[in-house]
Amino acid sequence: TEGFYHMGFRFHPYTEKLEELFEKNNSSIAVVNRGISGETTIKMVRRLESILQKTRFDFVCVLAGTNDLANPSETADSIFERLNRLYQLVLNHNSNVILLVVTIPPTSFDKREQDYLNKKLLINEKIKTFSEEPKSTGRVVFVDLYSATPYYQEDGTMSPLWDDHLHFSPKGYDLF
Repeated sequence: TEGFYHMGFRFHPYTEKLEELFEKNNSSIAVVNRGISGETTIKMVRRLESILQKTRFDFVCVLAGTNDLANPSETADSIFERLNRLYQLVLNHNSNVILLVVTIPPTSFDKREQDYLNKKLLINEKIKTFSEEPKSTGRVVFVDLYSATPYYQEDGTMSPLWDDHLHFSPKGYDLF
């Protein structure tokens, strides 16, 4: 993700915090962010193919699908099919690459639109199942961003992890 917040006037990608954490631990891992705000998995598949041809990565984190859910004609299967295509591109990139598969995070729409929520939960379950497949052992890491970043607090108000109905606040991106 590009780190969109403050109505798109500011950006705070999670990769900034990740890079800071690596530096604190004296790691020489270079962090590269290729997120584009508003992108769907259709465009991501084409773009990822090109990115992987130009650079060798040891770890790749794939967070995708939120923008696809805005299209009511998309099904959980069609969205996951493209997620799986992204995953396969990464796993075929090199034999040692570690793929981090990330669930689609919550949004305010989850509470208001049951079909949207059901579709998201089904996709997230498919992501988890993919990570548990025997062929994924040792090369795929499951990251449950949905459970780790609740949209609402116990009192029903928006969590400080969120900036608006769809995007994290800098605190949310840092937690990710």
